[in-house]
Amino acid sequence: MYGWAFDDYRHSGRAVLPGRNGPVTLEPAAIDSLETVVHRLQKEHPIRQRWDDAELWGVVAAAIVELSELQQPERAATELLRRLREADPSLVVLVVANVTWQSAPVEIAGGVLGEHSQEFVDVVRTGSAGRESLDSEGGRDWLASRLAADEESAPPVLAAYWTDGQRQLAIDNTERWLQAVVDLALLFEGDISGKDLWSLRGGHNRPGVRGTTMHRPAIEKLLAAHPDGHLDIASEPYLATPTSGQVRSARWHSADPVPLDAVLRDEAVFAIVHEAATGEQALYRRLRVAARWAAEAHWAIDSSDASLALGVALDSLVGSRSGLPSRFMAQRFALLEDEPSKRRERVKRYNEVFAVRSAVAHGGESSKATGAFVRSVAEDVRWAARRLVSLHRTFNTPTETDVDATFEALALGELTWSLPSTEPAEVAPPVVGVPAHER
Repeated sequence: MYGWAFDDYRHSGRAVLPGRNGPVTLEPAAIDSLETVVHRLQKEHPIRQRWDDAELWGVVAAAIVELSELQQPERAATELLRRLREADPSLVVLVVANVTWQSAPVEIAGGVLGEHSQEFVDVVRTGSAGRESLDSEGGRDWLASRLAADEESAPPVLAAYWTDGQRQLAIDNTERWLQAVVDLALLFEGDISGKDLWSLRGGHNRPGVRGTTMHRPAIEKLLAAHPDGHLDIASEPYLATPTSGQVRSARWHSADPVPLDAVLRDEAVFAIVHEAATGEQALYRRLRVAARWAAEAHWAIDSSDASLALGVALDSLVGSRSGLPSRFMAQRFALLEDEPSKRRERVKRYNEVFAVRSAVAHGGESSKATGAFVRSVAEDVRWAARRLVSLHRTFNTPTETDVDATFEALALGELTWSLPSTEPAEVAPPVVGVPAHER
């Protein structure tokens, strides 16, 4: 059905659709009508909210075939258009790879996270507010199949999300929501090493959607029982040197899953993730971009790659849509500092980071791009993210224009950080409906 999105396929004479009595094709005149209808629908906001552009072609084409087989197609066509434009929200539930969850389920940013349990089903039902839930026969069957697949290990961690999107767009939106929640939690976690969230070890245990992302605990368990499984669990290179002779060794990085519930148990982290994962204000869009690139750096294995990703993350926090020279970017980074005496050092630091990023981006190398340097830049990104939240809450910057104006006013002395530094932990609002003991 996705082939209908491509002009060459639509007009090839080989494009088929399911009909009541078997596959059917559309005549050239019908294809012209299809193109007119789809192009008009794609301009409508309710349609863009609900349908993937490519999938919409197949949906409308199949509807044309269905209508052609009816005796009164006009009335059915009106109802079809209404359903396309006004379809109720979908519920998508995913199995999450490489995370642990040892707390009660929580509602966060329009969805639910938690371990497979009756309590999870109950929280989804409560959060549904009349939308789809897991109480249907199909929902119960799906849950039973997920539990059976992990019957000898801990119950899987599930992520449920409601979205206006239908079919493929619903899944895409849910995956983006899950990625935003995980990446933002990592960005605002204040004790990375304390939770064993080691960076620069590669993405073999990176959280994601199970199935498209390998769930490392399950893979290790399955391979450990196979006689050749060790070949895919650890690297065992052959090494011969003049000084040491022949050496056999095994290299293996810890694949501990991310303790996602432990990160979100921090009320300040939970509050900002809850707001930023789906929020549309300028601050939240910036934080999502920064979190995505900071996560790329965290799960990288090469220091140069991580340096480049962190440079992008930092610029997404202090940059402007209009584009700015590096000296203005450095100034904005420094203006996030509420103590003027420390700003010159912030400018120097930004320039240092920018120099390493530029060297890597232009195909060069930098001796500074070490693991220690990368981890220090990651802390700079976390600091800038927290300070940008403070800037938003202090000066009220809902739009990109407001962000630019605020930085300019700070540079001109028209605005000042009149209050002591207020990190999110000090000013985070309470999260309604999610008791602290459940987080």
